[in-house]
Amino acid sequence: ERRNLSRPDSSKKRVVKSPSRATPKVVSPIDIGIPNIVEKVGVSTQTGFIPFKAKVNQDNFFMVQNFNNILNQWLFVCCDGHGVNGHFASEHIRQRLAYNVEVEEKLYLRDNKARPSEENAADTANDFKSIALRNGFIRTNEELINRSFDCNFSGSTVV
Repeated sequence: ERRNLSRPDSSKKRVVKSPSRATPKVVSPIDIGIPNIVEKVGVSTQTGFIPFKAKVNQDNFFMVQNFNNILNQWLFVCCDGHGVNGHFASEHIRQRLAYNVEVEEKLYLRDNKARPSEENAADTANDFKSIALRNGFIRTNEELINRSFDCNFSGSTVV
C-alpha cells in the first residue's frame, strides 16, 4: 500500500472543539519562526508473510501539522504492529498518541506554572518536549493495556 500526500497549507487555522461541545473556537498556531520544510510525505507498507496463511496488514501511520499548536511543527509516527492483535495496537496508537502527548504537555505547563507565549514558546517547548513525549507514550501504553483485546503477546513498535 503506497500513499503520497502533498504539502498541506501550514497557514490554516486549527479548529478546536470546546469541552461544552458548543461552537468550536478557531485557534491560530503560534509562530516561533520554524520554516515549513516539508513539501511531500510518502508512506509505504507491506503486509507480513506467513506461508499458507492470510495475514492482516498491521502497519499504521499518522502525521500532525502544527503539532501542539506551533506553526510548522510536525509530528510523524509510523507504527509496526506485531502479534495476533498488532493491528489493533497500532490503530490505538494512531488514534491516541498525539492527543496524549498534547495532554501531557498541558499538564506539565499547568503543574510548573509555565505559559508559552510567542516570545518564549521555543525555549519553553524545548524544556518539556522530551517529558511530554515520554509521558504521552506511557499514557498511551497504559490505555493499550486496558483495551478489550489481549495484548500480552501483541503490540506495536513506534518510530
